[in-house]
Amino acid sequence: MEGNEREYLSWFYTNEAYNSAAITQADIDEYVNHYSAPGGMRAGFEYYRAIQQDTIQNLNYSKTKLTMPLLALGAGYYKFAANITMPFTIYGMQQVAENVTGITGPLSGHWIPEEQPQFVIDQLFKFFGQH
Repeated sequence: MEGNEREYLSWFYTNEAYNSAAITQADIDEYVNHYSAPGGMRAGFEYYRAIQQDTIQNLNYSKTKLTMPLLALGAGYYKFAANITMPFTIYGMQQVAENVTGITGPLSGHWIPEEQPQFVIDQLFKFFGQH
């Protein structure tokens, strides 16, 4: 990826958003600036390298469901899956926890805080105000 960070990141910010204009060129420039630093892409790649081991651990840990209240915000739109009724994030949390508040972000893709910042703020205040 070295030397191609802009193309790589721009693809994700553009294609994983419902509203790709929510992430501006200035935002992308800032991300590229940091991810282009030595080792800047390492953590993101390590996340995917660990998926196989994480899956095994999650299967073991999920035998005992979490009991604390959880807020799961999921995107309502994935460009390659169109509109969905049960975002993966919400479904996943419901499998491992007993008390899940699952909310689908309106008109949002993967980047919910960037695409719908007021919605996220409202949901956080509402959730933490109750708990």
